[in-house]
Amino acid sequence: MLNPDKGRFAIGARVRDCHPYMDWDAVGALHHYLDLDDGFTRSFARLDANLNDSSAFTVYQLGPRGLWDEVEAAYDWWYEQGEPRFDRFGLEVREGTQWLWLDEPANVVRKRFVVSSGSGPPTILLGT
Repeated sequence: MLNPDKGRFAIGARVRDCHPYMDWDAVGALHHYLDLDDGFTRSFARLDANLNDSSAFTVYQLGPRGLWDEVEAAYDWWYEQGEPRFDRFGLEVREGTQWLWLDEPANVVRKRFVVSSGSGPPTILLGT
């Protein structure tokens, strides 16, 4: 992974129900933790990035989802698409469906179905 910050939007769009938390200088200067959490599946990943050390970063994963594996796959997808910037993405919203696309509406990145639940807030069901 070359520069995950550049692909952050695409990673967020492709890795569903994942909440990131960055702990800058968690255990000293330039030694950061990036935590990824999916409370629904009880999955967790932590990237231990010590920029003072030239060795590879350490990643820990727990639970049924390989959250870090999903982040790497999302970054690779973004990179293979030519590192698209925001202006190549579009959003469509129609009759209970929302989808994010790249370059053209047929190239769906993420789809959500919104179902009305009467008087309460709508229920969001994730699709592709």
